[in-house]
Amino acid sequence: MAEKEIAVSNKHVKLRVALTISFFVIAVVAFAIGISSIGKKDPGEYEINAVANDDLPAYGSEFKGVFDFSGDEVGATYKQLEATFSESLQRSYCLFDETEFHTSVLSMSALNSHPNEEVEISEDACSVLFDALAKTHENKNYSIYAAPIYAYWDWLFSLDSDLQKVNDPKNHAENKELLEGIVKYCKEPYVKLELNGNNKAKLTVSEEYLNFREENNITAPIVSLNVLKNAYRLQMVADLFIEKGYTFGYIYHTDGYYISLKDHRDPIYSLYDINGNSFVKYAVVQIGKPSCAVMTKRFTVGNPDYNPYYVLDDGTIRNNVINISTGYGDQYYASTSLFGKSNNVVEIAYQSNYLSTLSLTEATNFLNEKYCSFTLSENDKKAYTTSRLVEYITINTDKGYNLSQL
Repeated sequence: MAEKEIAVSNKHVKLRVALTISFFVIAVVAFAIGISSIGKKDPGEYEINAVANDDLPAYGSEFKGVFDFSGDEVGATYKQLEATFSESLQRSYCLFDETEFHTSVLSMSALNSHPNEEVEISEDACSVLFDALAKTHENKNYSIYAAPIYAYWDWLFSLDSDLQKVNDPKNHAENKELLEGIVKYCKEPYVKLELNGNNKAKLTVSEEYLNFREENNITAPIVSLNVLKNAYRLQMVADLFIEKGYTFGYIYHTDGYYISLKDHRDPIYSLYDINGNSFVKYAVVQIGKPSCAVMTKRFTVGNPDYNPYYVLDDGTIRNNVINISTGYGDQYYASTSLFGKSNNVVEIAYQSNYLSTLSLTEATNFLNEKYCSFTLSENDKKAYTTSRLVEYITINTDKGYNLSQL
């Protein structure tokens, strides 16, 4: 048996809770835009990246933007936008850091490091936590308390392939019992966040849960934004860009979150499925702007460092799109793509995460009046599409795909 610590992965820097497959972002979805070299000063489209920061080396590497610059001051405008992009990402990284203290803000780490005590956190963090806590109480597969569940699977996915199967809860009684215990404790009343006004908050944690964490070497955060963290961070960038008038492009996170701002020209979203060991573009969507999209994949193709996907000998699929009420990953869908005709990517990410727990019948009811397309793990080459998305989607019949309208 492999020695385990249910913790945030330091090797991969970020908390692996997002749990979308993000290693091939250019293949997963691409806008029909050519990106010019920033070395030129001519008007054109340029990629925006976060500026390197030695103190926060991982704060923004997975966030990107592409903007269409015009006029005589291309270089100056680029620098302004790059600085705004970087400053916003640095702030949100510190605000939502669950484990480290930062002098620039009062981060969420205060909650995890001082359980059962009232602490002060920054106003922006309180505002986001208020929204995340409301979503938690809706019981739609999202919880600010679920980090240890995701960390459990992060540990399993980090193992060599032979050890994954040996240690899988289906084959290992102790690990199954551990997962069941984590699922039990990662919810109220064992843990409860209270937002008390004036930027004060208290994370109440039962002694029983604290003892369970210590006995099982669980160091993952007690409270975290989890699968919505990167969506909240991207939303903060978008809101700031809109405030400053930087709306002539799009921004995204490599986990599959995209925001097309109101002056982005002709956005095209490409939708992908899996066929054997290859990605297949099964459709394109042109839904206009402003818009946003969340693309969730339950597959990956050969990443040597981290592969959050494996299949047991009996055909059981393991991935990190987790149903937190059971503790296990989604075996039903291969890919889901959910769109919004606004820039509210947090809401679309929240709905997308909930969709992963629904059967086809349940999804049909839930997706009424929504813009969505998905494929199933049985690989029947059907693009299941809601009636509202039909007018915006073009199916790739050359690859044998057919449209099945919900």
